[in-house]
Amino acid sequence: MSLLSQFKLHNAARPQTSEQAGVPTQSNPSGASSGTDSGSASGRRSLSPPSLTQRRGTRRDRDEDNPLDYSLDMREHKRLKVYGMELSREQGAPDDALNEFIDLNSPFYMLVNLKANLLRLQDDKSHNELVVLLDSKKFLGSLRDRLLTCLLSPNLTAYVTDFSANVMAFIKKNSTIFGVPSALLQDHDLMKKLTQIVSEDLTDLRGAIKTKIQASIKKHENIGTLARRLAPSTMEVSLAHWARISFLRSAIIQFDSMPKKINSLRKKRGTPSEPVPSEPAPEVSTSVVSPDDNVDGGTAAAAGDTAGCPLTVDETAAGLSGGTHASSALSSQPMPASQPPLYPPTAFWTYVDDLLTDIRNDCCTRGEIHAEQEDLLKNFFTEIFQNDLKEFPGLSATEKGDKVTVDWQVVVRDQLMW
Repeated sequence: MSLLSQFKLHNAARPQTSEQAGVPTQSNPSGASSGTDSGSASGRRSLSPPSLTQRRGTRRDRDEDNPLDYSLDMREHKRLKVYGMELSREQGAPDDALNEFIDLNSPFYMLVNLKANLLRLQDDKSHNELVVLLDSKKFLGSLRDRLLTCLLSPNLTAYVTDFSANVMAFIKKNSTIFGVPSALLQDHDLMKKLTQIVSEDLTDLRGAIKTKIQASIKKHENIGTLARRLAPSTMEVSLAHWARISFLRSAIIQFDSMPKKINSLRKKRGTPSEPVPSEPAPEVSTSVVSPDDNVDGGTAAAAGDTAGCPLTVDETAAGLSGGTHASSALSSQPMPASQPPLYPPTAFWTYVDDLLTDIRNDCCTRGEIHAEQEDLLKNFFTEIFQNDLKEFPGLSATEKGDKVTVDWQVVVRDQLMW
């Protein structure tokens, strides 16, 4: 009963004097009843809160001030906990597994809690699927083929120096090419694992490329046969690829004939040398090493920065006709003869990086404009290719390099540069 109703009932029950009422005072046995009827009518017009005394086992009415208040009374709450305990036992869970959820005591809170847990389960499921993907042979095989295509790209400026970091940046930018889901890129732990996989694959692939090229030299295989042995089945091989592979074969021949840097003092003392790491050494430091240095590691050409002189080789770079010889465009001895660098036997790819740096710098120095620099670079690789054809003949006249038409391979060729 509202305060207003109680106030009216109280006033109706009070006896009134004739002065207050303005009429003579009369005895009215039904006055109380009249006042009660008035109070009852007033009570029917008012909205009163639910009674504080409820029958046990009944749900109390919803609070009008809070329309979302659907909380359970104590009896229902206890009964729900008993049901939760029985259900937990059936599912093999602890008896109190659902107590925290039941203690929310509101269907609205329970629904929000359920949605939050569903989202977490979806995230866990997605994470587990990504973990399985990283371990699957299909994904690892496809990734390895794409990485091999990157290593055989004719426009690479380096094979060791910053290579893994630039390949990972390229993968993040072109994740669909490598079959990497976008959700994996947002997971720090999985990205760390992917980086390790990529780094290890690149190291293995560089070693495999060198081994196959060395075998081709012994077997005297022509460039077409060698290219087919190196390239994955999903890769289109162009004339530019042939020219770059010819360059690598020529570099191996030159590197194998060079004196190597070894620790002669250790051999004189008769102490065992440290185990030689497998080819290639990952990310070797690029510092110039003189014959008097007593430290192992790769070397780098003492050339200037080439960031302002990007040079690429297009599909016509390895044409069999046209173009001048590299002898007129590029010095045959990039490194000074008075101070030849010494490389450890395992530093072939560092030697290639240094050689490419010298080639680009020489082209940038000799060419006054960018077009001239590009022509000098094309002429250099053209001559290397022509020399390879003479030294390793047998290429069929009908065998021609493909023109790259696959979209993803074009992206690798044109964008994997730094």
